[in-house]
Amino acid sequence: MRKIPYRYAVALVAALGLFMAVLDNTIVNVALTAMQNSFKKQDPNVDINTIQWVITGYFLAQAAIIPVAGYAGYRFGVKRMFIVALALFTVGSFLCGMSHYIDQWFGGGGVPLLVAFRLFQGIGGGMLFPLATSISFSVFPPAERAASSAVIAIPVLLAPTLGPTVGGLLVDSSFEWPSIFFINVPVGLAAIVLISMIYKPEATPQRAGAPGGSNPNAAAQAQSAADAGSNPGGQAGTMAGGRPQAAGAGTPGGAVARPKGFDFVGLLLSIVGTVMVVYAFNIVGQTKNPVTREVNGWGEPSVWAFLVGGLVVLLAFGWYETRVSKDPVLDLRLFKSNTFLVTSIVTWVVRAVIFGSFFILPLFLQQFKGQDAVSTGLALMPQGIGATIGIISGSRLYDIIGPRAQVVIGIIALTISSAWLIGISPSTDGWSLVPILLIRGIGFGWSNLPLQTVALSSVTGPALPKASSLYNATAQIFSSIGIAVLAVVFSQSLADRLGAVARATGGQISPAARLDAGVGAVSTLFVVVTIGTALTILVAFLLPAKSLKQQQQANAGSKTEGESKEAPAPAPVFD
Repeated sequence: MRKIPYRYAVALVAALGLFMAVLDNTIVNVALTAMQNSFKKQDPNVDINTIQWVITGYFLAQAAIIPVAGYAGYRFGVKRMFIVALALFTVGSFLCGMSHYIDQWFGGGGVPLLVAFRLFQGIGGGMLFPLATSISFSVFPPAERAASSAVIAIPVLLAPTLGPTVGGLLVDSSFEWPSIFFINVPVGLAAIVLISMIYKPEATPQRAGAPGGSNPNAAAQAQSAADAGSNPGGQAGTMAGGRPQAAGAGTPGGAVARPKGFDFVGLLLSIVGTVMVVYAFNIVGQTKNPVTREVNGWGEPSVWAFLVGGLVVLLAFGWYETRVSKDPVLDLRLFKSNTFLVTSIVTWVVRAVIFGSFFILPLFLQQFKGQDAVSTGLALMPQGIGATIGIISGSRLYDIIGPRAQVVIGIIALTISSAWLIGISPSTDGWSLVPILLIRGIGFGWSNLPLQTVALSSVTGPALPKASSLYNATAQIFSSIGIAVLAVVFSQSLADRLGAVARATGGQISPAARLDAGVGAVSTLFVVVTIGTALTILVAFLLPAKSLKQQQQANAGSKTEGESKEAPAPAPVFD
């Protein structure tokens, strides 16, 4: 049996941990009704808004901890913090499942106890996002990180599609809804054992003499040493549990700089500001009328209170991190790089559109077409299959056609599929969505993979966890914003249509009229989505035309031909 190369083994284990965290973003959606009925036995006042905190609490915990996770990995070691994150997530999953039995056995706890355990679970899950990316990227040289992105992108793209199906099967089984949490326990334990055994943290790339600089070959040197089973400590110092240590005597370039004072102020501001902004958008999308699926909308005063307050705190955070802090939690200087800024902006739009669609399409199939959770999940499966096709083909073509062309083609596919969904009709079912969702999945795979690769391709060493945190934190926030905004567009359009029918019929709304209203609301939503993705194509043209590997090959070819052309300066790396 052929042994899996070290790099891919590490990336697969990192992806396994990340898969659980992403899966739990969607698997709970189909279990909310079962949870509500379960807790109602002890507390008849449990309603849909109460039980929605099971999702909201988890998401808020993730959003709060993502900016901190990369900073903790930078200071205490990526491998050590990844194991801590897996342990927190695994224990939190077990406690979430046990909340059902605690409520039954002791007649107390109920939803608040489950929400508290979900917060605990969300802290571990949120930490996994930037840390898994950092670990996966750390074992690949910068020029080969498209392959790493392909591995780590699989859970991000597949888990939201599998979540409703897996959740529906487990909830309908004899194990009931606690099983959606218990299933994480053996997987989490296996991931802890595997990452402990397999991952050998590379030595931190050393400084190259210039302030803030890094040895661009250190990652490849350390990887070669790791693959050969040797100790790379002689090159840039050993790492205990992934924590950078000072290099030994004679180390070229000097010792790795030790972290400065702990940034408690930045830590607090980032958590408070992020939670307030994300919570504001969650309030917008919270259900106000479970019959019509009407949500609070932008007229809710608390939305603006949290949104404005959160933005003020984040502005204070940005000022403090760039002007005062000596060791910032999030290195906002990365946005000075045009490449990092453009890839982040495109990522924000793509994530907002896709994750918003993940929320709306299952809602349409279940609430208006009457499909159950399992059949809805199966209907959405082509999007996951398309994403897999996009990832595999995209990773092979990335260094052939370049990131700009690949992202533009991917977003064009998203735009075409969105425009196609504008024509949804009352006769539309899961089967008729297959070609649309297949194209949509391929488009997401083709656009998502190069965006992450380009954003982090020129960042190495201690800066990588921080850059990954910044990239993932902002992407997570805009995913939340996308879900909230599209939920409001959908619900308000639906409420307007149902209101018109009710006024015309004296308050009577037939199932056919309700279906027509739902179809019209979905169509309106995808008009907005189509416009958003079409405009993003223009921004994508600002991405680099060539990958890092293509640039290196071009430079090597120039030198072979005897040209005295200087290599382009690498993108800034912030330590």
